[in-house]
Amino acid sequence: SLATSAPQATGDYYGVGINGATSPENLYLIDGISVNNPGFGTLGTPLTAEFMDEVNVVSGGYMPEYGRTSGGAISAVTKSGGNEFHGSVWGTFTPGGLSGAPGVVAGATPVVQGKRELGNFGDVGATIGGYIIKDRLWFFAGVQWAAQRYIYSRSFNALVNGAFQPIENSTQRRNGDERSWNYIGKLTYLISSDHRISLTVTGTPTTGGGDGGVALRNRSNNRNPFTPNLLTLGTYNSGWTKSSFNAVDIGAELNSAFMDKRLLLDLKLGVHIQRDSYLPGDGS
Repeated sequence: SLATSAPQATGDYYGVGINGATSPENLYLIDGISVNNPGFGTLGTPLTAEFMDEVNVVSGGYMPEYGRTSGGAISAVTKSGGNEFHGSVWGTFTPGGLSGAPGVVAGATPVVQGKRELGNFGDVGATIGGYIIKDRLWFFAGVQWAAQRYIYSRSFNALVNGAFQPIENSTQRRNGDERSWNYIGKLTYLISSDHRISLTVTGTPTTGGGDGGVALRNRSNNRNPFTPNLLTLGTYNSGWTKSSFNAVDIGAELNSAFMDKRLLLDLKLGVHIQRDSYLPGDGS
């Protein structure tokens, strides 16, 4: 969402498109580690902006270190601890009752019509950073829980005396739910004035749908993840599925200087582990 502030970036089907390319063509980096979804190419680790120190959107003319992309590069750097203790607590809530009335989407014939209403959006989280050994070892940690809900409804009409009239008690409703956790842990150790090492672990376990709810993100097929086509029977009844997206990133970085800082060495090593699954509604 931060990337859409760049002039050449716009929201698209699965995220953000840059300079006419689609979101699976972008490179997504957190602390220099690629966090692209290995299966679909989209952003695999949607980490909350509260954990970020800076976000850069590279839309063109980038150097070779931003390879493996035919679109743009979105690079984020996470926060670090320091010699003073700092923390934050936040929470947001968007009640659906304060939103406007949604429009009605008609089907190929006036027999079926549907609409999507905003349910509730909300999140709560906290961060803390400081030192374990002053001037030597620092830490940063954070956690966030977020949830969102849309309400999808479908109703039917019947042809009565040449005009379509609503069928009484024909409205069906499904909730589109998604719940996610974000967490981060980071340690930075100053070996000497010329050598520094850091270790970062982040994760974004997310679940959606289940128990009759619609899974909001359905990246493995051609259904729109945000506005499912509820006017078709099969898609509407597919709400009896449960989605799970679990991404974990582990990264280590070494920054060293030699020969009176005339020779600099930056070494990064990381792994992005991702598991996406779609299960029956009861999670079996």
